[in-house]
Amino acid sequence: ETTSRRLAAVGKLQKCVLDPRSYETIYEMYDKLFRTLEQLLQDRVAKVRQQVARVLGALGTLLGQEYHRFLQWAFSGLHEPQADASAKALCLGALDSYIELGDEMTLNMSLPDVVLSLQAFLDSIPSEQHELLRPTVDLLVQLAEFPHILHPHFSDIVDLLLGWTLDDSLPEELKQHITGNLAEFQTLWS
Repeated sequence: ETTSRRLAAVGKLQKCVLDPRSYETIYEMYDKLFRTLEQLLQDRVAKVRQQVARVLGALGTLLGQEYHRFLQWAFSGLHEPQADASAKALCLGALDSYIELGDEMTLNMSLPDVVLSLQAFLDSIPSEQHELLRPTVDLLVQLAEFPHILHPHFSDIVDLLLGWTLDDSLPEELKQHITGNLAEFQTLWS
């Protein structure tokens, strides 16, 4: 019951963050709200942590041209060598929400940084954290909606993805997920 209440509270907060009428108030409280949500990423229930990560991504969309404040947090979490796979997956979830909910103008400014960071992340995922490949591939597929941003890095990203499919330690299901999603990049194959 307490889990469902926490999930409901996080859901209400997300609605508030996404409500245009709340923009000014949420923007003024951004730092305090962000720190509070960061603490909630330590919740013992995975569903609560995942929902909080999505709210963090939604919160990041409110920053407009100050988007680097959110991205700096997400990238440092992704590239933190001591972070476990679940913490990195939360950063990927926050980025997913940010891309899904962001406005086109801000995304056009911020996504080149996201692509570079994901490319570096894809190249540095430890083999014992291969479960991070699925959400990373899913984010790259989402970024294919911005071919003008993904195109300059496309061949390097495909090389990294194909390299992962050659890894004998990678489960077959993940290899199939990678190769199956390569078709999603059809606008970039040229």
